[in-house]
Amino acid sequence: MRVIVSTLASIARRFPWVVVAVVVALTAVFGQLAQRIEVATGNEGFAPEGPEITAAERIGEIFGDGSAESTFQVILQAEGGDVITVEGVRTVMAAVEAIKQSELGSYLASRPGRPGVVHYLLPVTQTMAILQIPLENMTDQMVKDFYMEALDGDGEFDAAPDEASFLKRMVGEDFDAETVSASSGLALAFVGGFEGDDAEDAFQAQ
Repeated sequence: MRVIVSTLASIARRFPWVVVAVVVALTAVFGQLAQRIEVATGNEGFAPEGPEITAAERIGEIFGDGSAESTFQVILQAEGGDVITVEGVRTVMAAVEAIKQSELGSYLASRPGRPGVVHYLLPVTQTMAILQIPLENMTDQMVKDFYMEALDGDGEFDAAPDEASFLKRMVGEDFDAETVSASSGLALAFVGGFEGDDAEDAFQAQ
């Protein structure tokens, strides 16, 4: 718990544009512990049909393999604005780096085909890397073009079908395909098991 709270505080201090939803971030952690401790925890008891619960379930379907991993969720939000922009790329890259450099970083769980941290603009940053385009040379329109290219199904720079479907769910419900804009986006950090003699010790370690 201490590591997660410390990471949340670090991101909130460094990136005021990033809105960290603490309850959402802890949902998967509590959900995992609920199977090991007979205590009602997490959001499930309060909002069983809530979007964060649906998101956690979908995350498990796409990325899960039954291992003891938690999913740390961070919401990036620009009230009345747009997160599919150069500033959005800059912010999500900085937030990901902050997570990696935080205490939580040593617990990140990577596997083939899935890095320890994924985010809604991952196809954009991957295309930038392939084409060797530095961030300072990017424009908002290029960000939008790269984003849509991963989802258009034409075979060029396309994400895998399951990944494309999930990427669409990593932006806010107000996503506009015509303007390629959304006021919020999601970053996910996959965290491996914390050490502890029992479930309570492991929870305190987190």
